[in-house]
Amino acid sequence: MKRTLRDRLRARKRQILRRLDKTKPCDSSKPMFSAGNIQYEISDRVRGIAYGGIGAFLLLARRIGLVDAINRRLPILKI
Repeated sequence: MKRTLRDRLRARKRQILRRLDKTKPCDSSKPMFSAGNIQYEISDRVRGIAYGGIGAFLLLARRIGLVDAINRRLPILKI
């Protein structure tokens, strides 16, 4: 194996291990998922994607208080 390829693979492996390191606490003070600036556009020639409604559901869940209720009662996603 060439040295440059070996170095690239080693660097990539370090990046993955650093990302998966569970000893570092993650910043759980802010939400992991956000639906900040959702914009929908309608066109005659372009089809929409099937995942476009996820942001709308997240906004709905926030407005009715579901997100806060889940965060208060379920400590599952704290890490």
